Amino acid sequence: RGRHQTPWHLDGQHNFTIQLQGHKLWTVCPSGIRNPMTNLHPHSVNKDTLRTNLSIHRCYTPGNLNPPDGFDYSNQITYTLRPGSVAYVPAGWWHKVEALDPNEDS
Repeated sequence: RGRHQTPWHLDGQHNFTIQLQGHKLWTVCPSGIRNPMTNLHPHSVNKDTLRTNLSIHRCYTPGNLNPPDGFDYSNQITYTLRPGSVAYVPAGWWHKVEALDPNEDS
């Protein structure tokens, strides 16, 4: 099955993650969006939801709506969560996750 990855996205709520098992590589990056109105998953296969979320962000949240793939990497933070680790990702921050152990979900 291989290692699972969750591509760049941002959430409208603050996130606390507790790693129970396995190891995950997290990369986070500020977006400049403060108090986001909703989540944004640019790589979503649900195009209707993506269009709705983009419309909301374009109207109400100034900031860059493009994931950081082609941007300056100097403001990205990368860390590995191990069993028992806790991480906090502020609302509106871009983040992506990769399971480092085979057959683990991200």
